[in-house]
Amino acid sequence: YYNKFPALEDINLSMKKGEIFGIIGSNGNGKSTLLNCITGVLNYEKGHIYVDGMDLKKKPLLCKQKMAYCTDECNAYEIMTGEEYLTFVASVYTVPQEKFIAKFNELIDLFNMRPHINKLIKYYSHGTKQKIVLMAAMIHDPEIWILDEPLVGLDAYSIKVLLDYFKTFKKNGGSIIITIHDIDVALKVQ
Repeated sequence: YYNKFPALEDINLSMKKGEIFGIIGSNGNGKSTLLNCITGVLNYEKGHIYVDGMDLKKKPLLCKQKMAYCTDECNAYEIMTGEEYLTFVASVYTVPQEKFIAKFNELIDLFNMRPHINKLIKYYSHGTKQKIVLMAAMIHDPEIWILDEPLVGLDAYSIKVLLDYFKTFKKNGGSIIITIHDIDVALKVQ
């Protein structure tokens, strides 16, 4: 509720491993609010959210370790370089150094980020910021990837890379919840 206005009511959904769940709708319909509740960013008054059988309110840290969340706002620490930011995020999730190095190199090559990785994020374009935020969400190999309008600001090459990554992630048992406005692109996500 926002000032007694119900933002979300009577939602019941479940996902299996390896499933992509798309949320399509116009602005103001509660898509981002739903994602903020699922990730524990926003408190909810009623109901329950379970992640791999665990109640989000009772075991928030264990639940959040299984997830990655990319908001539609490209939030990253802009006083860090891309490499510093990815290193920081990996440390929060206690990613072992060897695994981090392999994943780091995979992602910077995948998104063609070598020319930018040692620059301060505050100097990145919107699309490059979006890529570093997506990379940060991938760095710990989450089981569930939650994305709020992840394609905004990305160039055509990066969109193709991301859509291909979705397929690989899904094939490897990962689940994705995504909000998207473009119905044509939504159909390509599956």
